[in-house]
Formats: sequence, structure tokens, C-alpha cells
Amino acid sequence: MKRYTFTLCLLLLAEIIFSQTTDFTKISRSLPLVHWKSQSPVKHQGVKYTCTAFAIAAALETFPNVPKDLSEKYLYAFQKGYQYDGKTAVKRGHFLKFYPESLKKDGVIEEKYLPYNLDYERAREMNETQFSKYLYEGEVGLFTLVTKYKKKARVFVTDYEYLDAKKAKDIEYIKQQLRNGIKAIPVSYPLIYQDAWKSFSSRKFNTITPDVGYKVLGASGNYLKYSVAKGLYQNINQRIVKGELLMEITDTKNKYGGHAVAIVGYDKEGFIIKNSYGTQWRVGGYERISYDYHEIFALEALIIKKVRVKNKYFRW
Repeated sequence: MKRYTFTLCLLLLAEIIFSQTTDFTKISRSLPLVHWKSQSPVKHQGVKYTCTAFAIAAALETFPNVPKDLSEKYLYAFQKGYQYDGKTAVKRGHFLKFYPESLKKDGVIEEKYLPYNLDYERAREMNETQFSKYLYEGEVGLFTLVTKYKKKARVFVTDYEYLDAKKAKDIEYIKQQLRNGIKAIPVSYPLIYQDAWKSFSSRKFNTITPDVGYKVLGASGNYLKYSVAKGLYQNINQRIVKGELLMEITDTKNKYGGHAVAIVGYDKEGFIIKNSYGTQWRVGGYERISYDYHEIFALEALIIKKVRVKNKYFRW
């Protein structure tokens, strides 16, 4: 009887522990393909517009022998340095397409050499001169990056494929790359509704879909919920992308903007994404994004195929 009671206590303890943690192994049993084991720890970008740097670092960190904590600050600062030339307007954030050449030439250093300054305060308005904007957004000057930090670069991209909007929306191609061994694919979405991406902890995926924050103008002149419109119109996603059907935001008072994440797998409902909003966001920092959402909003993607680490090549 004592032995039975002791065993029961152990089982109850195990259940309590599991209820307070994210068990990706158990979640994976219901998913066709997710590269959990290759992922580095989830990070938090704070209020800064550095999501593309975080998505790219997440992809690089899945390669063998690559340090699992690369410097997003280094990646982003180089982009701001190249963006500012005295004429180009410095803006917040950046597109994935501007990173590959720098990744080939400048590489990336480890986080310990140039740590990311996590800031939860609201980002200030940038109404200053272009040079002031550059210093504020980039934080580290290009001269300092080249003379002080570039020599510490360990990881360089030597082969990649950039996908424009048309190719990035190709769901089957993304799946194929994941099946072929690519462990994380950075992807950008240009129009995200904040409520659909809001932060909360969960033990199950709460799929991000076009139903939250968007409406479709029907042929009758009435606005419809996306899922309702999908039942009425064939090839609705393609028609929305081509502008044949109008999709609008439902709340103009809320903030809409772009965001980049890393696709790390998929299931029957959508892609599994790794975000940069910290481990308290959704399922330990991960979430599912529906294929419909991806097919409508995917703007670009970057497939990193080959990297060089200290003169050693690693290829999937």
C-alpha cells in the first residue's frame, strides 16, 4: 500500500510539473514536421523594430557548429549603417532582402561581443535629422562595426535563396524546404493586426488567421468575416492578392505594421513559427499561423542554405 501511495504521488508531481512547462515533445506527436531540437532559445526583441534580425539569427543558429546566441544588434546595426548614406531616409525596421550580402561579407558575431539592449519602453518618435535617426535606430556606428566588431565575425552565409512575395506565398515550396532539412525560414508579413498577435501563455496553439482584424468586401456590398467569405468565393486568397476581392482592416484605431518570424515546421492547419516576443508569448514563444494567413500576407522569405564557420563548411 505504501509503495502504491508513493508511486501515485510521483505521478501527481509529474503532472503538476508538466502543467507548468511547455512539453514540445508531446506537442510534436501531433505535428507532421517541426524542427524543435534544432532551435536555439527563444529571445525577446522588446519594443525595437529588429524582428528581421531576430528571425535571421534564429535561422543561422540552427546550423551545426554555429553558436546558439548570435548578435542581433550587430546584424541590425549593419543594415542601418548601409541604409544611411546621407540621402536615404532612415526608417524603423528593415526587409529580409537587404541582409544576405552583408551576411556574406560582414558575417555575424556572437551575442557576448555586442549584447542586445532589451528595452520595454515605448519607442520614441523619430522626428530628428536623418543622422540622428540613424544613430538612434542603429545604436552602433558603421565605422565602429567595421573597425571593432567585424573582425570577431565567425559565421558567414555562403549560399541562400531569397523569395519574393509570389514565391514566399508558395506553401508547398516552403514545406519542401523544411522536409529537405532547412530548420528555420525567416519570413515577413507586411500587415499584422496587433490583437491577433497579442501576448499570452498557452499550452496549445491558438492559430493566427485572417478572421481577426480583417474583413472582406462581398459582391453584395456587405463586409464579411474572412471564414464566411471563403465559403462563398473560390480561390479567395489568390483573388485577394490580385485585388479582385477587397480585404480591409476592421479597426483603424489599432496599430498595423510588419513583422518577421521564423517558420520552423508545419502541420495540417498551418506553419509553426518561432517568434521574438519572449517565452511567455503563446506556446513558449511559438505559435501556428494558418496557411490562409500566410498565402495572403507573406511578403518575402529567406532560405539560408549554407554557412561558413571558421573555414569549415556545413550544408544541409
